Formats: sequence, structure tokens, C-alpha cells
Amino acid sequence: MEKRKRGGSNNGGIEENTMAILDTSGFNRDSHHRHDDSLAFLEAVRSASLLPENGTPPTSTMREAIFQILKEETSLELIMGSYQLLNELDKRFPRVCLPKMEEQASCLQPTILNEPVVVEEAWCPFTLGLDRDDEINKGSSGSIDPLGFHSLIQELGEMINQRSKALETKILRKMLLLHYLVSVLEGDFVPRNKAFKDELDPFADSLLNMLLGSRKIIYKSLVKDCLSVISDVFSDLYDKSESSSDVDSVAPPSNEISHNCIAAFALALPELKRSTCIYLKNLLRMVDS
Repeated sequence: MEKRKRGGSNNGGIEENTMAILDTSGFNRDSHHRHDDSLAFLEAVRSASLLPENGTPPTSTMREAIFQILKEETSLELIMGSYQLLNELDKRFPRVCLPKMEEQASCLQPTILNEPVVVEEAWCPFTLGLDRDDEINKGSSGSIDPLGFHSLIQELGEMINQRSKALETKILRKMLLLHYLVSVLEGDFVPRNKAFKDELDPFADSLLNMLLGSRKIIYKSLVKDCLSVISDVFSDLYDKSESSSDVDSVAPPSNEISHNCIAAFALALPELKRSTCIYLKNLLRMVDS
């Protein structure tokens, strides 16, 4: 397993310029200014890292700020913007990749051996390992610990079971958060699996192995909750198909969603639920590998 450090001497300057958009009080300002500043921050990161051909990878502080927006904001625009940006950054600057998958912008020169290349200092949305103090493991740093990941799946199941007709961004945020976290696990697991199909040792350092190895997660309960959410989603979608359309049956939107967005949100929600099932199935396949 080869480990490398990602280049980029301008990281500090880019971080200083983009993080300056958010004042010292961070995300605790009044909602109007926070919304505008967060949008400007996302656009600044995109302009610095994705638009140029030789864009500079964002620092861990910048990625954590984007992830915090996805975790905590209620604006539909910010939720979708942060989710899309995180996924685009992961594709451009992967944490783990095979030599043939490497690009000049994401990793260094290709290696001869067909082994995964791991970027050592790459930011991770998970808080894993036994060397972290309790406060960090509780997720105060903005990352998700193993218990938080399992709780996210359980909360989604509870929200789907409630079958509320009110459209709220909370369920959208939690679904997209789960989608992103599973995609991170896949991005770390798949290159290792392709390179070492018959070996077990390389998986010891994988995010999935560390997640499942945590004392905070009970393996059987995690699998059971994943299957329960999948079952509840299909049951909910079947009930909706037997009744009127989502657009006609939903309650008036909360303040989180404008009237202009309600139709689009209502039409997109069933597909998001189906996608959630796909991500959970992918998670179960990795767990069973």
C-alpha cells in the first residue's frame, strides 16, 4: 500500500481567502448573512479547486466547512450545493486511487505496481480510531463518528415511518448526508478491493473496516436497520403510487421551502428515496464482501 502526500503550495493562501468569507462567528450569524456567506464560500472553493485545469485541492478546514453546511443548513440551495461540491471534489481529488485511475490534479506520478495510492493527509468525514478524545468522537469537530452514522440510518427510518405529508428539508438533508457518507466508504473500499481481491490485510486500514470495528456499532443491528429502511421506503413508495400524486397530496410547505420549489421537491422526493435504497444496498454489499 503506497501512501503519498498531495502537493499544492498555495493551499494556505486559498484557505485564508475562502475561509475569510465566513466571519469569526462562523455559521452562527443571522440566517440571511449566513446563507449569503455560505453560498459565496461554496462558489469560492469551486472556483479555486474545480474550474482551473490545475486547480488546488481544498484544505481539510475548507472541506470540513463544506461538510458542516451539508450537515446543519436548512436551505435547499445550500444543501444541494454543498452535496454536489463535496462529490465533485472527491472525484477530482480522491483519497484512494489505483495507478491507472490517477490524474495529475489528484495524485502524483503513477506507480508501476497495481496497488492503491492513499493520500495521507486527505480529509475524512468520519471520526475513527481510538486515539481521539471523547469530545471529538461525539462529533463536535463536524465529522461523523460510527455511532452517529448508525443513528443517521435509524433517524431516516423513523422519518420514513412517520409518513408525514409535510415537505421539509430535514429528510432531504439526512438522505443526501447518508448518500455522501456511503459514497466516501465506496471510494475508499473499491480501489482496495480491485487491487487485493484475495487478501485481507489491506482492508485493515479501510474506512469501512474501522467503522465496523468500532465498539459503538453492533454489526447485526446496523444490517437490520439498513434492511428495515429499504423495506419501509418501498412500502412508502407503493402506498404513494396507490394514492394521489405527491404534488397533490403534500401539506403546505414549511418556511424552509419556497412555494416555487414545492412541486420540484415533491417530484424529486420519491427518486431520492429510491436512491437511498441503492446506497444502503451498496453499503450492505461492501459489508458482506
